[in-house]
Amino acid sequence: MNKRIQELALQAKVESSQWMGCKPATTITYDELEKFAQLIVQECCDIFVELRTRPADLAVKDVKKHFGVEE
Repeated sequence: MNKRIQELALQAKVESSQWMGCKPATTITYDELEKFAQLIVQECCDIFVELRTRPADLAVKDVKKHFGVEE
């Protein structure tokens, strides 16, 4: 998993030992999952604001690269 995603998961308290390759995942509450999603969306928005002068297709590539998403 991408290091930044792991950091956001820890911040949202949804980290799972399964993601780290250990024992089975723990149950994630709706509130934890919602916080995780909010952190990801906020980070994407921050990237778009930072790159607002770039064409959308290049900004999308930058967001994917930031989160380690393969094209």
